[in-house]
Amino acid sequence: MKHTLILATVFILAACQTVPPTSSSAASTLPQTASASVATPSVKRVWRLSQLTGFAPNQLQNTLMDWTTLPSAYADMGCNNMRFQVVIDESGSLHISDITATLMLCPDSMKLEDAFATALPKMTGYRVESMDTLVLFNQSGDEMRFTSK
Repeated sequence: MKHTLILATVFILAACQTVPPTSSSAASTLPQTASASVATPSVKRVWRLSQLTGFAPNQLQNTLMDWTTLPSAYADMGCNNMRFQVVIDESGSLHISDITATLMLCPDSMKLEDAFATALPKMTGYRVESMDTLVLFNQSGDEMRFTSK
């Protein structure tokens, strides 16, 4: 009986011993650091169009582009609702497709909506500047700029 009690105690103490994690399991359990999110600001936000060729800033004040649910996105240039798909990667490439829109006639905003819908799928890259500015661009040097709402 005495030997059984000693063996049971040894086994219990051995079971309580902690084993240091291996480097691969330690890396998977560590929390994300804040510096990772600072280095790559999220594009998954609501944006306001701030620059589009042919339009003055005051013409762009009531615009909205919502990327919070990527790859599905939404835009409103003042009249019609637009939905589209956005595929981005960490290297800065961008592909926009499947643009659909409601068909209301709004004389004051149709020129802007047409220009936005024409320019948007031609953009092939993106970058975030100053943490609150999204720039969409293409190889021809065309740009669309957005500020975070």
